[in-house]
Amino acid sequence: MKSALALLPLFALTAGIGVAVSAEGITRVAGPPEWVAALDVAERGRVIVLGFDGLDPGILAEYAEMGALPHVKALIEANGLHDLESELPPESPVAWASLETGVNPARHRVFDFIVRDPRTTGYKPVNGMVDIVPPRFLFDLVPVRPPRITARMAYPTFLERVAKAGYPVLALRQPLLFPAPAMPGAHLLSGLGTPDIAGTNGSYAIYDAGFTLGREYTIFNGHRIHLDGGPDAKVYDTFLEGAFDRRRPQADGGLGRLTVPLRFARTSKDGAVTVVLGDPAHPQDEDRIERGQRGRWMRVAFTLPSVPAITLHGRVRFEVKDTEPLVVLSDPVNIDPLDPALPLSSPPGYAAELERAYGAFKTTGWMEQTFQLNDRNTSPEAFLSDLLGDMDHGAATLLGELRRGASCSFYVFTQTDRATHCFYWLRDKQHPFYDEATARRLGDPLRKIYERMDKIVGDVAATLRPQDLLLVVSDHGFKTWRRGMNVNQWLMNEGYLVAAKDAGEKTLPDFFGDRLAVDAIDWSKSRAYALGLGQIYLNVKGREPQGIVAPGDVDALCRELRTKLLAYRDDDAHGGIAPLNDVIRLSKVYHGPFLADAAELQLAFGEGYRVSWQTALLGGLSAGGPICEDNTFAWSGDHCSTDRRLVPGVLIASRPMRKAPEGHPYGVKDVAATVLVHFGLDASDLDGKPLPVPPAR
Repeated sequence: MKSALALLPLFALTAGIGVAVSAEGITRVAGPPEWVAALDVAERGRVIVLGFDGLDPGILAEYAEMGALPHVKALIEANGLHDLESELPPESPVAWASLETGVNPARHRVFDFIVRDPRTTGYKPVNGMVDIVPPRFLFDLVPVRPPRITARMAYPTFLERVAKAGYPVLALRQPLLFPAPAMPGAHLLSGLGTPDIAGTNGSYAIYDAGFTLGREYTIFNGHRIHLDGGPDAKVYDTFLEGAFDRRRPQADGGLGRLTVPLRFARTSKDGAVTVVLGDPAHPQDEDRIERGQRGRWMRVAFTLPSVPAITLHGRVRFEVKDTEPLVVLSDPVNIDPLDPALPLSSPPGYAAELERAYGAFKTTGWMEQTFQLNDRNTSPEAFLSDLLGDMDHGAATLLGELRRGASCSFYVFTQTDRATHCFYWLRDKQHPFYDEATARRLGDPLRKIYERMDKIVGDVAATLRPQDLLLVVSDHGFKTWRRGMNVNQWLMNEGYLVAAKDAGEKTLPDFFGDRLAVDAIDWSKSRAYALGLGQIYLNVKGREPQGIVAPGDVDALCRELRTKLLAYRDDDAHGGIAPLNDVIRLSKVYHGPFLADAAELQLAFGEGYRVSWQTALLGGLSAGGPICEDNTFAWSGDHCSTDRRLVPGVLIASRPMRKAPEGHPYGVKDVAATVLVHFGLDASDLDGKPLPVPPAR
């Protein structure tokens, strides 16, 4: 087992980090118990749960009817296509947590990507997938206490329970797994929630030798770094940023970052660029990249000047976007699976084993270039190519690892979600981002993603034996997102929130770099506030640091807010549209030991609307500011705060299933119950119910 210092490299440096761990923590001090196989392992059929994040039943049916999805269409014709009700809210971490555990958020404790924790950070938005207590250094030099990491997902998954019962498990790119816990009988690779080396969901850089008026830090977690020397220079010396170092606060209140030297050198007249990582005299790695091409993965090591020194290993790719002037895009620096600071997999060396068998892969949970596309720092064509490449690598890995013969297998492909987020505008000519010329050039990139999905389904289905069960599932579907609602602006205009000053624009670099401030709101006078992707919290006395709402007044205030919100009309939209379909009192939907951590209200938007980006981070407040405004980003489809009745996920089985009763749809929580029952395990503690899957013939 690694020493306590081995846990420091990543978490010692991070301010906010998108991770989650199992309910039992990072590791068991006494080591895992010996695993004993169940007596009927050989006879019992396998279960493969094949997840495609954001796979939409309407889009799926459309492409299937067009003949684009022959494998999926054959399964649908034989066994049916069913809606799978998402969780509340219908967003990925919450829905996957419910699908994996079979219980509601007040029992598994995952409520949103972004939450607040009044016990530790007050009103400040924090990552919703893990609790972190920072490490402590003596004289800012000697690490004396490793970070304390507490899981938010606090209920065992069906994978844990199946493995514990003696059936071998395979889980690849499993959401909410990082750092991967020891799990006897299982081979695991973490997915959604696994950070980059900076502890974020995708900090990238754009290096530019030309003159630009672009902002240094982009809205979506990019850092524009000017290359000194002018557009005609042959060599540019700059730096690559790694993990945050919380011991070195910056003048803007944020955190400094560890760096290594980085050199770009023009090597030929044809536009090729040599990239050198580290001291050019003794480089850590180097690569030669042609103009318009992306290079290979390069290994890099960052050193924290402590006693003893701590080295953090990562790897990174560069893309030469242009050479006149030089513009180079850097992917987020990934944790290196060959030498990870924290476990990406279980057993610990499994990630390295996968790399050696199938080639280099991204280790971040948010592995797609959605941020770069939103910031207009990559092209739709490059984005699509990246998605397809990741799907191909994932498919090869899955098919290869299925040969291990696991009784229960789980894989989540996320590219279907990211593609629909960023290409939905092509399906909606009324979207503010829609551009006819670009649409003609691109054609239908989403179809290409769905076609690749179909091939994966067909290849996996071909491995089934008569006694095996395949479940193709998604966590939610999609709708267009044309207008964003600044919910805190509405609360301020209605007198529920009082601003001390303009809040200004908040960005992901503010969030991850620990630069977010909440002093723009007068908390001593505010009764309600919104943060995250659709939640409204009341400023409850005795719970929030400066709470003023008496607990006995909570219900009445919730009813008042609901009435007024449902009556609101977006007068700037044609016809004065009502953005909200419903405002849901979560205490009437959730039940469990973590109910007190949930927001009071969940917004359920109608088609075309979503909570704004600024609302998520308590930003955008100003006197006379807009309540609703156009969504002008490529991120044009959404689901996060949509009425979940509008965005069901997909359920297709390899055996025929009857339709769900009217008013009682199948739901994500039913998947865990179905798997447990297949293996003869008790599922009576779950909120979900077993799906009516007939026994094998």
